[in-house]
Amino acid sequence: AGWRVGASVRAGRVSLGRYFTRGDLLLCQVTSKTYGHPEVVPLGAADFAVGGPLPRESWVLPHRLVTAHEDVVVRTVGVLSAERLGNLRAAVCRLIQSAA
Repeated sequence: AGWRVGASVRAGRVSLGRYFTRGDLLLCQVTSKTYGHPEVVPLGAADFAVGGPLPRESWVLPHRLVTAHEDVVVRTVGVLSAERLGNLRAAVCRLIQSAA
């Protein structure tokens, strides 16, 4: 359990996922481009409690959420620190609350 950064089957796809029961995941896209979105969350070497860093400067896009099965994850790159996870949760919650 916990939030992990992993690489999916599609080349170049990295996502941040929360594992739930029966292999279900909530994924948030990680990218090397910010696309000018105001809510991007930076993801650097210091943001990992275990593993990391990613090979390029990266950002989490909290507005890009999808669900998937754990079989799409090829490998785990690392586990986020509690501080960065808190920042990410706050960004996702802000986006959901502002959509109302």
